[in-house]
Amino acid sequence: MWFGSRTNLKTMATQDVSLCMNPITIQHVDAVRDLGVTFDSELTMQRHVNTVTRACFHHIRLLKQIR
Repeated sequence: MWFGSRTNLKTMATQDVSLCMNPITIQHVDAVRDLGVTFDSELTMQRHVNTVTRACFHHIRLLKQIR
């Protein structure tokens, strides 16, 4: 995963940024998850916040059904 500003990431998008280790090629991804935290390439934490919010609303809906 490459981290950087939006401008830097756009300039890298035009280049081949895959990593080749014979015979395996590792492709670029936009987000990774490590120790339960989702990091995006711009380090905005927006994807992590969306994931946590989605999980919270899911559990709240389950609690409404139990009631």
